[in-house]
Amino acid sequence: MSNPQKSKRRALKKMLHSVADRFSPASRTPSPLPPRGSNVHDIGSDGTQVLDASGSNATAFTDSSPAFESGNSASSQPPVVVGPTMVHDTQVGVRDHVEPGSGGIRVDVPQMNLTPTDKGQGHLEKSAWHGMQMLLKIAEKLLEGTPFKTPIAALNVLIDLGNAISDNKDALHELYTQTQKCLEVVNAGLMEIDNKDTKFRAITEKFAQSLIEKILELRAMSETSTWKRILENEQDNAKVQKIFKWIDKETENFVLQMNFNIDRNISSLHDLVSQSKLDNWDYSKKAPYDAILNDDTLFRAPCIEGTRIRILKQLYEWAEDCSPTSPQVFWLTGPAGSGKSTIACSVAKHFDEDNKGLNILQASFFCSCQFEDTRSRANIIPTLVYQLAHHSKSFLKSLFDVNKLDSVNKLGKQMNDLLVDPWQVSTSTESRILPPYLVVIDALDEIDGHGGSEFLQELLLTIEKGALHGLKFLVTSRPDPNIVELCKSFSSDAVCHLYDVDTAEVNEDILMYLKNKLPALQNEIELVTLMQQANGLFIYASTAVKYISPRRGLTSNDQKKRMKQLLDSSLSHQTHHPVKATLQIDMLYSQILSEAFEKLSKDEIQARLVILWNLLCAEERISPIVAARLSGSDDEKDMEECAEYLIESLHAVLYAKEGKVFWYHASFPDFIFKAECFKETGHVVSSLFCSMEKHHSFLGHQCFQIMKSELCFNICSHPSSFLLDNEVPELVNEDKISQTLKYCCVYWSSHWSTCLAQAQGMHNEINILYDDLQDFLLLKILFWIEAMNLLQCGQRCNYMLHEVKKCIDMTSPNTLTRVCINNDKQQNSLINNITEVSNFAMYFLNSPACLSTPHLYISVLPTWHHSAISQKWKEQFSSVPAIKGSRGQTGLISEIEQKAEVMSVAFSPDGTHIVSGSWDKTICVWDSSTRAKVLQLTGHTSGVYSVAFSPDGTHIVSGSWDKTICVWDSSNGAELLQLTGHTNAVSSVAFSPDGTHIVSGSNDKTICVWDSSTGTEVLHLSGHTSGVNSVAFSPDGTHIVSGSEDNTICVWGSPTSAEVLQLTGHTSAVFSVAFSPDGTHIVSGSEDKTICVWDSSTGTELLHLTGHTGSVSSAAFSPDGTHIVSGSEVNTIHVWDSSTGAEVLQLTGHTNWVSSVAFSPDGTHIVSGSWDETICVWDSSSGAQLLHLTGHTDAVSSVAFSPDGTHIVSGAWDNTICVWDSSSGAEVLQLTGHTDCVSSVAFSPDGTHIVSGSWDETICVWDSSSGAQLLWLTGHTNHVSSVAFSPDGTHIVSGAWDNTICVWDSSSGAQLLQLTGHTNHVSSVAFSPDGTHIVSGAWDNTIQVWDFSPGAELLHLTDHTADVNSVTLSTDAPHTGSGDNMVHICNVPPNPEHPPTVLLDPHNVSPLAKQGVSTDILTTRLLNSHWYSTRDGWLNLKNTNQHLMWVPSDILQVLRHHHNCLIISKQGDLSVDFSQAKLGTEWVQCYTGPPSHNHE
Repeated sequence: MSNPQKSKRRALKKMLHSVADRFSPASRTPSPLPPRGSNVHDIGSDGTQVLDASGSNATAFTDSSPAFESGNSASSQPPVVVGPTMVHDTQVGVRDHVEPGSGGIRVDVPQMNLTPTDKGQGHLEKSAWHGMQMLLKIAEKLLEGTPFKTPIAALNVLIDLGNAISDNKDALHELYTQTQKCLEVVNAGLMEIDNKDTKFRAITEKFAQSLIEKILELRAMSETSTWKRILENEQDNAKVQKIFKWIDKETENFVLQMNFNIDRNISSLHDLVSQSKLDNWDYSKKAPYDAILNDDTLFRAPCIEGTRIRILKQLYEWAEDCSPTSPQVFWLTGPAGSGKSTIACSVAKHFDEDNKGLNILQASFFCSCQFEDTRSRANIIPTLVYQLAHHSKSFLKSLFDVNKLDSVNKLGKQMNDLLVDPWQVSTSTESRILPPYLVVIDALDEIDGHGGSEFLQELLLTIEKGALHGLKFLVTSRPDPNIVELCKSFSSDAVCHLYDVDTAEVNEDILMYLKNKLPALQNEIELVTLMQQANGLFIYASTAVKYISPRRGLTSNDQKKRMKQLLDSSLSHQTHHPVKATLQIDMLYSQILSEAFEKLSKDEIQARLVILWNLLCAEERISPIVAARLSGSDDEKDMEECAEYLIESLHAVLYAKEGKVFWYHASFPDFIFKAECFKETGHVVSSLFCSMEKHHSFLGHQCFQIMKSELCFNICSHPSSFLLDNEVPELVNEDKISQTLKYCCVYWSSHWSTCLAQAQGMHNEINILYDDLQDFLLLKILFWIEAMNLLQCGQRCNYMLHEVKKCIDMTSPNTLTRVCINNDKQQNSLINNITEVSNFAMYFLNSPACLSTPHLYISVLPTWHHSAISQKWKEQFSSVPAIKGSRGQTGLISEIEQKAEVMSVAFSPDGTHIVSGSWDKTICVWDSSTRAKVLQLTGHTSGVYSVAFSPDGTHIVSGSWDKTICVWDSSNGAELLQLTGHTNAVSSVAFSPDGTHIVSGSNDKTICVWDSSTGTEVLHLSGHTSGVNSVAFSPDGTHIVSGSEDNTICVWGSPTSAEVLQLTGHTSAVFSVAFSPDGTHIVSGSEDKTICVWDSSTGTELLHLTGHTGSVSSAAFSPDGTHIVSGSEVNTIHVWDSSTGAEVLQLTGHTNWVSSVAFSPDGTHIVSGSWDETICVWDSSSGAQLLHLTGHTDAVSSVAFSPDGTHIVSGAWDNTICVWDSSSGAEVLQLTGHTDCVSSVAFSPDGTHIVSGSWDETICVWDSSSGAQLLWLTGHTNHVSSVAFSPDGTHIVSGAWDNTICVWDSSSGAQLLQLTGHTNHVSSVAFSPDGTHIVSGAWDNTIQVWDFSPGAELLHLTDHTADVNSVTLSTDAPHTGSGDNMVHICNVPPNPEHPPTVLLDPHNVSPLAKQGVSTDILTTRLLNSHWYSTRDGWLNLKNTNQHLMWVPSDILQVLRHHHNCLIISKQGDLSVDFSQAKLGTEWVQCYTGPPSHNHE
């Protein structure tokens, strides 16, 4: 690259950097909003409560009524407004505003005069006594029969006492003042309370009555003498202090209740929730403690009254404890069936009932492995937050103020966005004292995987940071080892181990429970025996009750017989060891199973067992019919009857809900899956044990068999390929896709993976699954993708196939690879096929084609790159559109759009995520299969130039032009470290292979090595003489390689900081360096457009790869070292063979500089980031794009030769035009006059004149020999972008950014025509050679041809996929050039007045067309010539929205439209042929493979 080119590149970098700063958040921070509470809303008609004030002195109230007596005169002082703005106290706290519309208890307060009796008292006193008056007014009827005939008379007792002690700063004075402060809070709070809240009115009346009693005591004392003398008596003084302490304490309690009621203002909350549309939020509806689980018949039950008294008392006291030392988390633990959930339900119910004091329960989540939404960790936070928002007005408002409701399912991100941030905003703006709010989370051990312990760990870390002050969490679980480890440091007052509870206490509770549930047997001595058998487990008692009394109508004798039968079969001895207590419940389950199976034959037992095991092993709860069909029996009806009988006979442990089968307690499936439970059981029961791994293998095989039988082409009878799925009513129903088939489609991979994860000793089973999968991939896999898309489960496809591939990769050599796969080639073939299917599914499901399922076959299959397996698919679909012509080695599968230039991208170690760094100062983390943004990390103050994952994927490192390096938590986005030390932009960062160190390269010419845990700088390497562009560790971590602007590559010893090698050979800046996976080679990419491969030990240059036509910005090895990928400033990516240097692939699709490239960890994908603001993911073998995560002193803009070739004219961004001698290069003329960039120049046909167009909105005509300005043409209202003379020189045409074309008389300058029709900037205009037509190109991606004389539009060409920058007309066709790097040669119709007519075949009009819905069957001529393309790739029938076909962007940009006869482009030249295609209602005929058993 030449020096001017270097300067331009660096200037562009600098410009981007400054633009990024210019639009930083700091530069556009909005003016601060007025503080919350600045608007005051008081009671009264004018919004205030007005009191007449006598000044700042202490006062007594007077009343104009005759009953009022006072020795003080009325005051003439101006009125004082008493409202919340007067109330500020940090000790007690008052809300500083009243919410509009929140109401307020209204009382008719008489006008009061405040008379001064002492000095030093202000508005505190006035609002305090006003609050007291409001209280007493509410309870005025309570004054009947007392000496106080009005509330003010009672108040004067307190005011007189206050006047007496105002000069004494003793303990009594402090108590008096504190009471005033509390009453001040009451004054403000009563204005906010909902006057319809009957419960709070009752609380208020009770409090007021207590106050009256205490004031009566004070009045009685005041009648004995004056207050001064009374207070001089030590005993009387102490008595008064005691009364005020009582008033103070009771007022504080009342304030707590009042504040709580204000925050839980139900009527206003309902309005807010309705306005916020929060009820549309996705949350678990089965998780709250009071959720109805089975219509109205099944719900979670609390403890029987009178049981668990001591434990509940402990939990109630903990929940109500407001002291700062009270633990925020309480852990209740015990073995399965010990009653944890029932206790948790009791606590939740206690604090959620109106008659139990403060109903402080804010949220609950009862985990259960039986329901999909209650076993997912991702649902916990949203469900808790949903309930919190329904209970707390302040939290609801803060939740929407924070506005992060679309937070992703990352635990840390959810915790911060949905709970922590809104809660902190809520508490920071809430100045009232509130009670601690309670959250109950039950059975954390039932969350999938380790999700329960992970949630608890995140919760404890968050609480440790002080982020959830004011919330208390009751958590229950079994003694799961991970949870036990987290809770081992809990203090004794924060833990309750149920197995440590006194045996006698538990037995007494169980006996009480049995008597309550079996009233007919409550006097039977056997109940005591049954209680002893339970051995402390409530689940035993509960299951026994269901066994003894399974239905109504059983007599007491029937129940006695069943109880005796149960007891006779129990263990003959008791076990008191807490761990062994579960043996009792195991014996009870054995008894229940024995009764259900003992009278059946061996075959009957086996048939029912398979159904039972299906129910217990299914990935979601299934119906008896699905369980029966999964059994594999030919007699489905008989199996369905067996399933119904089985559930009825196991009523004590199973129940049916909404057609699906559930178990009452998780201890039952635990029993079935534990072999040791069956060692000492009878013959019948011993055969009931289920080997989970083998049964998952069975279910996996059954899923394949059912899919093989039922999946078919067009399974839902889609009527027309012209219709989107959502345009077809009731497209998907159970008649077409049964619940059994749906289950198999969604969960086959789960059973497959579970089996392979435990594959030891299961060779035969795995062989069957392997054969199933191989057969499935041949064709049925396409029908599976079709069904998943119709079921709206399509995004699961890639995840499911990824899991299967991962299991094959990780399976022990002793199992799958030896048994099923005879050699490495066969294993690689299977993995490659799965990878291709995964990529194909991603390609379809991330494209617009997925909106119309027929286009899986019509659009996606024909445009998919050729491979062995896809070729077999295509052979079955011969009647689909054909893409013909030469296609480049590229194909975009999907795209991720960014809002700024992407500077760096990288895969996570497991390939599931992509991290990108951008010029907008942010780092984004994306799901690599769905394109969903998982995290956005902010903190840098300038563009992010480099990003990387740590080897374990838990951290991300970023380097920025703000000179810093940041380390982030990849799960929640938290910034962990900020490393400073560089004195210029950080251009490259990387982790060491063991993750303990970070290396960074900077424009300050140095390399730094940092400790990744502490952020300490370990090494500082200097030696480069210019900025360092790229750094990397060797695979063993012992060396570092760096590439620099000084054209060199250096290798350093990382422990010693010594320079080991300096590699020279590049002739310009080195932008990228990387080690090969084995560390023996180094690859470098340079500004000199080449890639070099070096021997890392000797520094010898091994390969010199050429092919790029611009600077190589990024280069990397594949994980196996066999390939190199490189990205360039000319928008392309190349893949090379690392041993031979041969170019394997060239990937095109980006429209700007490719700044970063990398392989996925398994080498199957390439990720690229570009200055076109997009991230792309490519198939590394086929090149298919999977994801699309888009003399002068300044630039020369236009050049042209004179007609005789002796001169050149040039226009530039420096506002000038130059004329040059074409043979010598000498400057002949410099023409000045334009005041902005010159965008276009041209000679007249005779060479005597020059025309120029400028961004100053004018056109100038110059004498080409003298340089004199002859004409100055004005009329455009925006930049003039293109000018040209007519062939005879009499006219000038101009195109401008005002979307118009103008035609001018070249001699007079008169404007003759203004042509309109473009919808974006006109970038190029030209005359046809005969001067009869004008062609124009614009940034609306279209070319238009105009009849010059009338100015009518003849043609509207929409071939280009990017801005059209240049057009010209030949005698036979227009030629156009565009920003999409292509030349289009288009046919002009010979008779523009009669364009081709759109024809329909009258014999093939579809039934839908007759109904006016659509027109389907079209002639081949029409299909091939009358369609237009949309920006998202649809080829639609002209003048309609009917979708003929969808094509990806790499095809669209080189696809001939109906006026094109040739496209000249490196990316190819393609056309679409519809001649053999069956479309519309005939689309079903596109499948020509084996017979398909569809539902037509």
